[in-house]
Amino acid sequence: MKLTHGRTLAVRYGPRESQSAELHLPSGEGPHPVVALLHGGFWRASQDRESMRPLARDLARHGFAALNLEYRRIGEPEAGWPGTFLDAADGVSLAEQLPDLDARRVAVVGHCSGGHLALWAAAWLSGLRFGAQAGTRVVRAVVTLGAVTDLRAAERDALDLPAPLAPADGPRAAVALLGGASVAVAGRYRLGSPLDLLPLGRETAQLLVHGAADEIVPLDHALRYARRAEQVGDCVRLLRYPGMGHFDMLDPGHPAWRASLRHLHENLL
Repeated sequence: MKLTHGRTLAVRYGPRESQSAELHLPSGEGPHPVVALLHGGFWRASQDRESMRPLARDLARHGFAALNLEYRRIGEPEAGWPGTFLDAADGVSLAEQLPDLDARRVAVVGHCSGGHLALWAAAWLSGLRFGAQAGTRVVRAVVTLGAVTDLRAAERDALDLPAPLAPADGPRAAVALLGGASVAVAGRYRLGSPLDLLPLGRETAQLLVHGAADEIVPLDHALRYARRAEQVGDCVRLLRYPGMGHFDMLDPGHPAWRASLRHLHENLL
């Protein structure tokens, strides 16, 4: 495949319709540092990658190749455990398969449940928790935006999209994602929660961005993750913004996104 600089291309990493990405290329010659983006929506098929397009375009303007990933979500065949999780890792791995991308300079950015998948993909690809069958590749940086970090807490607090975006009478998001409650499939919750997969290793610079007024994902998800990551020696920083809600940082002009962009510059460029 020949890539045209300054263009947006459709690429695939699997046979299913949702195993795809939009590749936003910067101008100039590569190889380009890569930022993979994972959208939120509590892993449900009612939400897609459109919410991350403004950030993808902004990244391309700043010299990054942006992979705006789609993945199999609840309501689609083979979604949930482990399909949704592996899609996130396989999507990030496109950085190794496409020309003019620098697989040594890869970061992942995720919003809400996409932040959960960003942290999970970084853990999977490192091989530190899942062994060599997963990989031995280092994600240089992770940025989470209002991320879910603990699936047991998400189950306990019944975190989900509001109706009608999520079924009013069905299982809440974490239970639907993992195929059961934590008492029934405890191993999946343990292997699926970024909080339980620490450390990621000091080679991965982690930035957690969260609004103190986030009404969708409690700030405690970021606080507890940052505390534990520091305890185990990871390279982690938490930016807490007073008055910021759950979606504000998806505006490329917002200070929270500008701080995220600086983090990517510092670790990839």
